[in-house]
Amino acid sequence: MAILREMEVGDSHEWPGQRTAYITSLCSRINFEWRPKRFTARRVRTPEANTITVTRTA
Repeated sequence: MAILREMEVGDSHEWPGQRTAYITSLCSRINFEWRPKRFTARRVRTPEANTITVTRTA
């Protein structure tokens, strides 16, 4: 959560795909509680990688 809290607009951070449910839930909660902070999450599933990338958009 500290990583998300300290992110500036345009910053991105990547986590292992196993944390997808936790990270997307956290982003939704932050989007709701900490306006105007907004985040988008993108999951990448390939044979080489299974990650989730979160980007602060506002």
